[in-house]
Amino acid sequence: MTERTTPPVNNYPRNNNHSNNLQDISIWDGVVRLCHWVLVICFITNYFIVEPGRLYHEIAGYSAVFFIVVRIIWGFTRPSVESTYQDRHASHDISHDCHNTFSYQDRHVSHDISHDCHNTFYDRHSSAFCDRHSSDVYDRHNSNTDNEGVCESNYASFRTINLSSQAFKEHLQHLKLRNVPVQTGHNPFGWLMIFAVIGLFFGLGITGFLMEEVDALFGNSTLEWVHSIFADVLYACVLVHIAAVFFVQYRGRVQLLRPMITGLRRNLPRDDKP
Repeated sequence: MTERTTPPVNNYPRNNNHSNNLQDISIWDGVVRLCHWVLVICFITNYFIVEPGRLYHEIAGYSAVFFIVVRIIWGFTRPSVESTYQDRHASHDISHDCHNTFSYQDRHVSHDISHDCHNTFYDRHSSAFCDRHSSDVYDRHNSNTDNEGVCESNYASFRTINLSSQAFKEHLQHLKLRNVPVQTGHNPFGWLMIFAVIGLFFGLGITGFLMEEVDALFGNSTLEWVHSIFADVLYACVLVHIAAVFFVQYRGRVQLLRPMITGLRRNLPRDDKP
């Protein structure tokens, strides 16, 4: 009787592109970060550096309006977080079906092999097969389910806006418990600030255009007053925004500044400070 041997087990490489960043959660994409920091530069340039009416003042003002429009278009065209979540799990389901199919074939080919050896063969070969025919979502999902947010998020989407009373209450409760969820984008107060900033930049752009480009309104004192009021209110919003970022980051123990620089948020243990 011919002795059966266990099929050779190869250490197939698994797709671990994110193995070194399992604690990093993608929050803000490049477009959001670019728009944010360009608006910061434009505001600082026009409010503190360049005199009103100068060419560079106009360039900075129109640039700010342009990137506000880009951000709005980006917010309406991005899919929601829920869509990304469903797509991610659809990919996982494909991997799971592939996994089960290979398992079925393997059982019929190797049914005489001992149960333990069969499981080893099935695990290694099916994982390699599925890795070649599905996305790396499967690896991220199975390597650490608590870090599912490693894949690209869509918190930039305006579909994530939630200004219900329940959303405000939940955010305040998170702050009270010092436990703001790491896999979140803007809180409801943050969305209100965004709307205020968008409106103020548009107001500055429109009033500035009327003052400089419309001859009948050139030098109009009322427009100049409205323009300056918009600028001062925007400055106040900037101060409130900066204070809120540092307060929520400290009180909620969640990183807010780093994601706007690198796009990633560290999923820190709650004993650590952001």
